[in-house]
Order: sequence, then structure tokens, then C-alpha cells
Amino acid sequence: LFNDEALYEPGYTQVVYLKVENKGTVPFNFDTAVNVNGRVVATNVFGQQFLIQDSLKFGITTADSEDDMKNSVPNRDAAAQVASEPLHNYYKTGTFQLAPDGTKYITLIVRMPEEVSDIANYRGDILPKVELGITVKAEQIQN
Repeated sequence: LFNDEALYEPGYTQVVYLKVENKGTVPFNFDTAVNVNGRVVATNVFGQQFLIQDSLKFGITTADSEDDMKNSVPNRDAAAQVASEPLHNYYKTGTFQLAPDGTKYITLIVRMPEEVSDIANYRGDILPKVELGITVKAEQIQN
């Protein structure tokens, strides 16, 4: 979902929007998890090995409508405020219930804070990398 070609540098932010819909006739509960699936260790300008994950911040918001989603993250400054947690290995949005024809919106944000120093400035042939996985689990509600 995130741009594989993105060049993270201090101040860079990426925002991804997800829409979960119940197109069926039975309500269901769902939750969403984001986890780190893989990482590549690189060497910085000081000759030290580092993980880019250690220099990134992450955040998730949820909303019941598209307007609420847009209002929760109207611009990059607001996105930066939401993405305030270190990029750990696992995040969960919580469990939501969707009625038939129901919709839920999820915003995922990854950013590199402006204060990140040259510790994340790589040198060499190996690019630093972190791979995120997104899992949506749904369970029908029994009548």
C-alpha cells in the first residue's frame, strides 16, 4: 500500500487510506493489524549498521465516514501529529462491528520526523528497508 519507491528523509510523510465495507447481508466483527514483516539492515554515513524502522513514526486513525476520515487527517501537519508512535512490530486498531452495507475507514501514516539526524542517512549498496503487512480479520456474527 505504501510507495515502494519512497525516499524517506527527515520530514517525509506517507498517508494511506483504507475502506472496509460489508457488502453482505450478515453483520460481522473485524479488526485490522499492521505488523513489520521484514527489514533490511543498512550502513549509515558513520559506518554504523542501522534499521530505518528505528527512525520512523507510525499512526492509525479510524472513522465512520469519509468526511470524518478527512477531518481527522486534513493535512501533513495533522498526519505528523497522529504518527507519533515508534514503528514497533505490531499495531491493532481494535474490533469494530459492521452492519450490512456498513463502512469503516482506516488511515495509516508513516513518517520520518524532521529531527532524525544522519544516523538514518545510508551509504553503500544496501538500501535500508522495512516491510509492513496489513491483516484484516472478519468474523460473522451468528443470528
